[in-house]
Amino acid sequence: MCEMREPSALVADELSQRDLATFANVLGAPSEDETEQEGVTEREFFAAVAERIRPYSSAFIEEVKRKKEKQLEKFAMNEQPQFRPYVDRAKQNLDRLKARPTKRDVELAPYEAKIDGRVEMDDLVRKIIAGSEAHQMIDTVRQQLIA
Repeated sequence: MCEMREPSALVADELSQRDLATFANVLGAPSEDETEQEGVTEREFFAAVAERIRPYSSAFIEEVKRKKEKQLEKFAMNEQPQFRPYVDRAKQNLDRLKARPTKRDVELAPYEAKIDGRVEMDDLVRKIIAGSEAHQMIDTVRQQLIA
């Protein structure tokens, strides 16, 4: 298992000279041997950085997810028990929460999960109704009466 280091130290240790030249290009200071090239886009830059740090950050990200889950569970258990049924759905959308969520963010997560469930249920009901023969017959008769 890799040791946990600060992301800035990790990035500095893992960057090659080519990477540093690419950073310089993005920042508007092309390296000596790349003065004729146009550089990389911001999207390419961030994609390259993310690809380089992803193997080292997964343990950190998992720890952050566990902390967010515990915060949600604690909130539903101690402060707002009516949201207990929505905690599992809220855990499915942990990416909505910041790495260090405020109390308000944690309070809103189960409520958003409740709303998501209602929207999903409404969509399912619409699909079921639209596919039923009775609904289609009502639409046909309604169109005949209007015409």
